[in-house]
Amino acid sequence: MASLKNKLIALKNIHKEQYDIEVQYCNELIEVEKKYMNLLKPYWKKRAEIVSGKYDDSKEIQEEDNDNEYPEFNCLNNIHCKGIPDFWLTVMLHHPKISENITELDIKILSFLKDIRVEYMKENANFRLAFDFMQRSQKDEEIENIYFNNETLYLNFYYVLDNSYGKAEYSHSHVEGTEISWKNINYVEEAVKNKSSSFFMIFYPPHPDDHDNELESNIINETLNQIFEIGEIIKDVLIPQAVDWYTGKALLYSYNEDTEDGSWVGADINDLKIEE
Repeated sequence: MASLKNKLIALKNIHKEQYDIEVQYCNELIEVEKKYMNLLKPYWKKRAEIVSGKYDDSKEIQEEDNDNEYPEFNCLNNIHCKGIPDFWLTVMLHHPKISENITELDIKILSFLKDIRVEYMKENANFRLAFDFMQRSQKDEEIENIYFNNETLYLNFYYVLDNSYGKAEYSHSHVEGTEISWKNINYVEEAVKNKSSSFFMIFYPPHPDDHDNELESNIINETLNQIFEIGEIIKDVLIPQAVDWYTGKALLYSYNEDTEDGSWVGADINDLKIEE
């Protein structure tokens, strides 16, 4: 009769073979996500064009909702403006996790944000977020973006295939951000000096190897995990469901973990501040 030792070794060998299947699953799952993201991109492109005002005068837009399918928007019927100002800013402010990283100054800068795009890179689960900015305000072309010169800021998220917990899965590796070409003041440096925060700190991510001791390593890992969380929320939640986050409808289905009773939170379309 085989010993218990040999039986456990046999089980471990089976587990190793199982790992190969898990790797295959991870890779195929990512390929499926890439496939369907590519199918969604034409819809997101059209959304961006509507938000920017490209289709303001089109017959297609003017004839939408003839059957009054969305009566909750009737209160906005007499509001006329170019595109949908502050669309992405409002989307981000309506998400509890994202909004907690946005300061009053960030709001002024993010008012120039015209689109957020996502694309997978060729390698495994790595993906890139692109934040497109206007140089002049959508609400008032006399107002110039006085903050930075970049038309697009990129955030690249990198993963590694990990089996630390005995199961194959993609885990966080590192993040790379675009160097922001500030026009006058580097607001991130100012935030660091003043020991305050800024949403734009995510474009200055620490590298996992930039530490001298375990405490610094833990701080870096915590910061990177927070940046990954923000990136994954934007990729998986905000971009696909942008209109529902803009109107606040998505909040009706969001569990509020910050309340003592775990209550559900919501928003009202009448709370939208839209300037003509």
